[in-house]
Amino acid sequence: MSGKLLFVIHSGPESHYNVLWGLRMAKNTWTHPYGEKMLDDVKVLLFGRGVGIINPKLAESLGVKLVHASQYVAEKVSEGYTVMNF
Repeated sequence: MSGKLLFVIHSGPESHYNVLWGLRMAKNTWTHPYGEKMLDDVKVLLFGRGVGIINPKLAESLGVKLVHASQYVAEKVSEGYTVMNF
């Protein structure tokens, strides 16, 4: 099986549960803790209040890039990504 997932985290720090499970699901679908690789790629987009979950001083060192969200989502959908929202 192959596929691509784009996780859009638009919940902020006040919705800790949604953020935690969205990021956990993204990590688990990529690291494959239950068996062999099932997906070709996994991406995470922090959008709106979701940007508040990271420390801006650490963002660049964590590999976070600033993108135009609507263009990024459109590109990923055209590349075959399925979008999941948290």
